[in-house]
Amino acid sequence: DNSHSKLGLGDARKRELKVMTPSQVSETWDPTELLWKKVFFTQVFVSHKHSAAINNIGHLYTWGDNSAAQLGHGDRQSRTFPTPVGKLTNVKTVSLGLRHSAAIDDRRHLFTWGDCGE
Repeated sequence: DNSHSKLGLGDARKRELKVMTPSQVSETWDPTELLWKKVFFTQVFVSHKHSAAINNIGHLYTWGDNSAAQLGHGDRQSRTFPTPVGKLTNVKTVSLGLRHSAAIDDRRHLFTWGDCGE
């Protein structure tokens, strides 16, 4: 189910058939620019409507539904491919809820955003 672009395939088209084999995240998102820097994803997190990944140098990327600002980009625009969350560095782990996200950095600081029940 690619509703809300949570698969990161570059679109939000609902598919009649499930994506049964691994697919490149997005044809418009070119990871080769990161390869020469030896940067790659080490962890992936998936929620009902959005997804996140941490790369090997601790940068967080998010994509999918952003109706509650749960992607952390300072707006409510959904993303169809992995997009860096610019304000967080040295991220160690992430947790995704239905309409919110949380991250812990290397100093054990907790960050939350999205619909956090305010």
